[in-house]
Amino acid sequence: GRYFLSEVKFDDIDGDKKPEGFLYFYSTGTAAEQNLYIYKIVNELWKEIFVLQSPGNLDYGRFKFKYIGDYKVSFYDKKYDLKATIELDKNNYIDMEDMLTYISDWVDPEASIEIKDIDNDGIKEIIANQRVIGIAHTDIIGYLDTTYKLIGSGYEAVKITLSNINNELIIEKSIDDDWQEFLQSLENRVINFFLPRLIKYLIRIYIIKL
Repeated sequence: GRYFLSEVKFDDIDGDKKPEGFLYFYSTGTAAEQNLYIYKIVNELWKEIFVLQSPGNLDYGRFKFKYIGDYKVSFYDKKYDLKATIELDKNNYIDMEDMLTYISDWVDPEASIEIKDIDNDGIKEIIANQRVIGIAHTDIIGYLDTTYKLIGSGYEAVKITLSNINNELIIEKSIDDDWQEFLQSLENRVINFFLPRLIKYLIRIYIIKL
């Protein structure tokens, strides 16, 4: 099923003592999918500052799983280059060991959204939770949390966390670190490749004009 339920809430999320508008959409399907839109009044108009819109029942192409034996599953999130190994509880697969090889690339859409001030700076963060699925939809083998933080005039993803079914941390990655690495790589390319060629080109143009 798709979206059959909706809810509107108001709360101060950015610490300016003024309420923002929260528009939730809920699915009645087994994935319990949630979408969230947050709006802020700017110059007497509603401005969108956060959107969490699921790509559908599955985010095809983003995740890659493989059962590697000994009750372990390799996990890869292509979007954020997050690699990890999920250890399974063998007691959950008694007489079902042969089915483990059929574990596919299945992560549910966001099923829960938590909004709280993690770092006590007066501005609330958004944590979206997704369930990592094993041999069947009822077989949850982990949880993937994405944390969003207010940066400038809108919310951006800053951290991705993978935990096991007991909510014990497997791996955590800062997303903004990737962005900084990209900027550094871009800067190096500009300095080492494009800038020298640009200078040579300008010198050549100047000589021709002389």
